[in-house]
Amino acid sequence: MPKDTPMTDVLFRYAALFCFSAASFGFVYFLVKYRRGSQARLWGIRICHSLGFTGVLMHRLWLGEVNEISLLMVSSLTVSLLGFELSERYLN
Repeated sequence: MPKDTPMTDVLFRYAALFCFSAASFGFVYFLVKYRRGSQARLWGIRICHSLGFTGVLMHRLWLGEVNEISLLMVSSLTVSLLGFELSERYLN
């Protein structure tokens, strides 16, 4: 992608913002609305994690490089996903 095109920068920036906002809202929504152990909660939170990783990808495409913030977001999402999957598996 050409870096001098501002339209792609704006597109990736807003796509990253949308993915992060949707993931954050959806995560809280599925935690509160559905009971523990339901399939809707399980898949909803998984989709929210994938939206978060998509947001990191859009953030990387917007900046053109991986920086400390991107690595922090990836590690945070990974720990959250692993913690959620382990709690669903062993605490139900």
